[in-house]
Order: sequence, then structure tokens, then C-alpha cells
Amino acid sequence: MAERPDSELSPTERYLIAVVTDVARRDLGQEWGPWCERDARDESGLRVDVTFEGSSIALELTSLHDPEWRNASATARKIEERLTAFAHGRKLGSWVVTVPSDARLNDIEPAVMQLMESGTEITPMDYSSRDLVQAEARGELAEFLNRHHELRDLGLVRLVRRPGSESVHLWVVGPGFQILGFTDLLAEAVANNAAKLGEARPRETHLAVLVVRWDLSEAPSETRPPVLPDEVDVLWVVHLARSGGEAQVWLAHRGDDSWQLATSVIPQYP
Repeated sequence: MAERPDSELSPTERYLIAVVTDVARRDLGQEWGPWCERDARDESGLRVDVTFEGSSIALELTSLHDPEWRNASATARKIEERLTAFAHGRKLGSWVVTVPSDARLNDIEPAVMQLMESGTEITPMDYSSRDLVQAEARGELAEFLNRHHELRDLGLVRLVRRPGSESVHLWVVGPGFQILGFTDLLAEAVANNAAKLGEARPRETHLAVLVVRWDLSEAPSETRPPVLPDEVDVLWVVHLARSGGEAQVWLAHRGDDSWQLATSVIPQYP
């Protein structure tokens, strides 16, 4: 990985690179090799984000998110630092917290601390009849239901453990209702990035799109691959909106009318 001291790639962009290269290796049998950051910041003049010169591949990185996502993510990083310090100081292990961008983040922080300290993994309002029966047998049914409602109202989507040392990753996703497919948004992303990918010819060109919106369907059957222009050979969609662990990865080559499906084993947040 050719990474300069003045690198401008974000942790999320590095995550996308890791997901795409991992799936390419495991599912496609392709070893892309080391990557080199471009983005019009070296003598090559290439505007594409990264190239893999050993395999002659160019990769552009982008995302679909709601307008509130960036502001909420900035606030989340500060809370993430405090939660990590809390987990480290008490040796609570590593956790992933998922919240929507319109959540009451400052109110969620103490609630998450309490849950981590008690070792509780939870997805508010996601429980079985067996869970209810067991809570009632303990005489804690009302408390069980109240906790789920309170955490849902705060905006907590999910709190789960993950392998690793004491660290906490706070993942912010877009709020909203699920809709049927987003081919048009993918087509727009392709159109917005086609020119810079075309400049990278004769390399094989790939566009990776990270989805961080709740109102975009997780069902690949509801989103047709958009028509890819001559400048774009392969489209990758990495869908994280409601996945608590492994990300869904959809892959389409130019001319495909359906997705090739894979699952990432890279931790959900970098």
C-alpha cells in the first residue's frame, strides 16, 4: 500500500478499499496487489482515488448518504473517543454502536456506557416471544419492555461486541423509511465519476459505492444494476445501513442485469 504522509484518504475510504480487495481475492480469485493513492495529487495527474499498478486497475470511491450524515458523523467521532476511553479503562472489550444521523447522540452516550458495563448486546425492539417469556419468569417484563422502548426513542439501532481490544466504533447511518430500490441514485453516482475513471484507461475501471442510508433497500432484487458507460467496467455496492456485522457486497460488470452477491468479512467500521 503506497500511502503518503500527506494522505487524504479517510478511514471510510480505506475501509472501502479493504472490502473491495478482500472480496476480489476471496470470491473472484483476483489478487490486486498494493495500491497507490492518486486523486490528482501526484505527477500522474490522474483524478481517480487509487490505482493498483500491478494489476492495472483504477478504483474510485464514493458514498450515498443523507444530508445530515456528515455533521452527525463529526459529533459521533468525539463521542466515539470518549466511549473508547471508557471501554479501555474498564477493560470492556470492543464494541460497535449503530445510530441514525438524527439520533440524540449526547443522550445515547451514557446509556451505551451502562450497557457496555453490564455486558449487554441489544437491538432495541428486536426480541422474540421466548425473550418475553423469560423476562416475565424473572419478574422483569415491564423493565425489559421499557428498556427497549427507551433505547429506541433515544435512537440506538444496535449495540454489539466485536473481536479486538478495548475500542468502540460509533457508526452513523441515515434515518428514513425503506424504499424500493435505488438504481437511479447509483446511475447518478456512476455518471458523476465516469469521466475521471475514463482518464485512467487503459486500466480496468471500478467504482465502489458505500451505502449509509436507511431509506435505501437492502434487497438486491429491488435495485437493478444501472447501465454502465464505456468508462466504467465494474460497479461495487457496499451496503451497511442496517447490517449489524458483515456488510452486503453487490457486484456488477458492464452489461450485467443482475448482481453478483458477496459478504464482507472486514469489520463494519474502520
